[in-house]
Order: sequence, then structure tokens, then C-alpha cells
Amino acid sequence: MPVATTHELTWDATTVTKRYSRWDRWDRGEPRREWDALTLIHPRLPDLVPQPLDCDLSGVAPFVTMSRLPGDPVSGGGAVPSRCLDAVADAVTAFHHALSPEALADRPVRRWDAATGMTEVQDWALQEQGRRSTDEGEESVRTALADGAGWITRASTSLSGPPADPVFGRADGNAANLIWDGERVRLVDFEDAGVSDVAYEVADLVEHVSVWSDAAIDSDALLGRFDLSAVAGARVQQYRRMFALFWLLMLLPGNPAHRRNPKGTVEGQANRLLGLL
Repeated sequence: MPVATTHELTWDATTVTKRYSRWDRWDRGEPRREWDALTLIHPRLPDLVPQPLDCDLSGVAPFVTMSRLPGDPVSGGGAVPSRCLDAVADAVTAFHHALSPEALADRPVRRWDAATGMTEVQDWALQEQGRRSTDEGEESVRTALADGAGWITRASTSLSGPPADPVFGRADGNAANLIWDGERVRLVDFEDAGVSDVAYEVADLVEHVSVWSDAAIDSDALLGRFDLSAVAGARVQQYRRMFALFWLLMLLPGNPAHRRNPKGTVEGQANRLLGLL
């Protein structure tokens, strides 16, 4: 799952250019996914996503140029008002259902879909258990890692199937990619977008570390704003566990997100996972 900066942004008053700076990222199709998402969604919902303006999808340094949206990232600091959470749910839901079932059938699955996520997180959790000392770190962290590894080993088969309730997924829970202008939320960053299960997408959003750590959003309050069936709601809770375990692994000392987050984040993530388990 992509979590590090994989592109460079340049902008002026009206446009933004996103240039893909790592060949291992653009070689796997990220510029194409971004451009396709913009060209699919903008004609249908022009006030939800940037307007696609120009692109080079196959050059040495691929880029996508799009219109610049008004507003600031939700994770920019300060209390997030209730009406902003309403707008987040409205925007994400609109994106999910922008494409007809027939149009969805022609799209690839999102990157790091549920089957991939469950498999990779299970393998990673077991590896971390094997290589870390039993007395390393806070007790809550050790317990959460052990309990999370045990849970995902039991649950991986039942949660690794194809999308049960297909939607067009953003494949990105980062609160920084929710742009709030005081009235509505718009969406950016679609380099991993594709067909997904609505429960997996909602779980990706509400359990992203930026949501609780950077934006200080109450995940349950945000989750409650999505109109989900009882069956989808139950799947959300399961996928929340998987994403919470993923972020615990990312935040462990020596792993990619550890140094990018303030002290205490790993313990907070461990407690989140234990609460979900």
C-alpha cells in the first residue's frame, strides 16, 4: 500500500501538475489510473474532483496536469466541524457511486485490494513477531501485535474474496486528500483507484493514521455518516481491524512511518487496534 511521497507537485493559481518521480510507481500504472479516474469522474461530477487538463503517461517523467481546487486539506490542523464530516461522507459516497455497474465492470480493481491487503498484512505481522524481542517496546504494542497477528490468521480466508458490494474506490484514506472549502469537500489523488468493496474503502478512510492522528477526527462519528447496510457495516468493522494492524506495523520502530509521526503515535495505534479487537 503506498504511503510515502511518490510524486512532485507544482502549481499556480489555477492548475496543479503532478509529476511521478519514482519509476517503480509509474511503471505499475499510477499515472494512467490517475488520469483515467479524472476523465471518468469529472464529466459526471465536475465539482467533486479536479478537471483533467493535460498528461504524459508514458514519458521518462510522466505527469498529469489538473485544475486547482479551492480549500485546504482536512488534516491541516484545528478542530474538524461536524458539517465537514457530513461533507466528507457525501463526497466519498458520490465518488463511490459515480460509475454505473456496467462502467465498473470495465475497470481494474484498485491497487492493494482486500485480497492483497489481507495476505500482505498477515505475512508482515507474522514476520514482525518473529524478528522482534518479546520485551521490546510498550506492553500494549506487544499485545496488539500478537493479538492482531492471531486475528488476521483466522480471518484472512473469509475476508479475501472479490468485492461483495462493488464501488469505484479511491484507494486512499489520507485525510490530506480531502479538500474542505468551508462548504463542501472535494477529492484528490487517484493513482491507485479502481473497483473495490464499499466496506473496504470506508475502513481504509476511517482507520487511516492521518484521520485520528493528524486531523483528530472521531472515526466512529465519521463512519456513522455513511449509509451502509448491516452486512456492509459488519465487514467494515473487520476491515478496520486489518487497516489498524497495517498502521501498527507501519509505525513500529524501523518501519516506514515511524519517524514521520510524533512520539506516542505507535502506542496510540496499538490501543486503537486492541479496542477494535
